[in-house]
Amino acid sequence: MPRIAIVSALTVVIGAVLACWFAATWGSENARVLPPLLDETGFTPWQRVVNLTDIILVVVAFVLLSARPRHKLLNLWLIVVMGYRFCDITLSLYLNGGRYDLGFYAGRIYGVLAASFVLAVPVLENSSLYRRLAIAASHLKERATEVCVRTRMAPWLARFGAETCELFGIASAARRDNGTCAVRSDGF
Repeated sequence: MPRIAIVSALTVVIGAVLACWFAATWGSENARVLPPLLDETGFTPWQRVVNLTDIILVVVAFVLLSARPRHKLLNLWLIVVMGYRFCDITLSLYLNGGRYDLGFYAGRIYGVLAASFVLAVPVLENSSLYRRLAIAASHLKERATEVCVRTRMAPWLARFGAETCELFGIASAARRDNGTCAVRSDGF
């Protein structure tokens, strides 16, 4: 059953890509499938319709993401992307008179800077989370070693401590002869 679902999903995606490709290439030559967005003088009225549709979709996505009661990190970044996209569309809609004018270059520069920001900040945040995880793992290893050393006083507690160390993967061996834990050298 999963194979049928995968094959059908793959077929739908390939069909959608081919339909978009056909519409884009057929529309540029014959103007039958898609309307022209640019002519010799600049943008056609169809460009305004496309931009207005894009603005409506972005605003709807922004409202739907903002209406959720609990904001998760991914949802917040999607809201940031929708804000970036809204600014990008309005910049291209109102400052562009045609190709290669001041608004065109301003929109491209804004797009590069905003996309770089949207990609760089989650990477930096992920690095910060990983650093905090490494610090927490180090503290956990120190605490497990302390617990294993303290268990030297009672043999049954030493056995419990050794099993706990091995359960969490912190110690490679717990020697019952002197009640200490040997911590693995691979960082965990």
